[in-house]
Amino acid sequence: MTREVAGKVEKDRVIAVELRLTDDAGEELESTTAEAPLVYLHGRGAIPKALEAAFEGREVGARFEKDLSPEELVGARHADADRAIPLDAFDPLSVPGVGTELQVEEGGEAIPVWVVAVGRHHVRVSLDHPWAGRSVKLTAEVLKVRLATSGELTRGAPDGIEPVTDEEE
Repeated sequence: MTREVAGKVEKDRVIAVELRLTDDAGEELESTTAEAPLVYLHGRGAIPKALEAAFEGREVGARFEKDLSPEELVGARHADADRAIPLDAFDPLSVPGVGTELQVEEGGEAIPVWVVAVGRHHVRVSLDHPWAGRSVKLTAEVLKVRLATSGELTRGAPDGIEPVTDEEE
């Protein structure tokens, strides 16, 4: 089996997908195209588990829709998820915008947060993913599937969707 023809979506395969995620109101949350697909290493936690599960076992060319509950995707919203970070903690020339994902340290652990507001004195961030508490409709097509190289498996991330050999790494 060549790296380009790897059969079905399963763990340790590099996957390219075109997808569109919308909420109940039809608002687009995220989308990719065939020209600029989402490329990820399947089974390694690079995307939410519910999305990986939706792609699992599908073959190249598979087109499908799937409704995902908040609990399946990223969970419910939490009332105590917001934190305020003093504005002076940021470089004045690079204050993050609303929607930006940041890493903050809490309890000695780096955790992802999302900017939800920028005020005069604070940047308000949320521990909740922006999709938390939202039902989401996934519309997708599997574009390519290939075996991952040993280097990609070691790094836990793909180099791209085009087939490579271990010697090229």
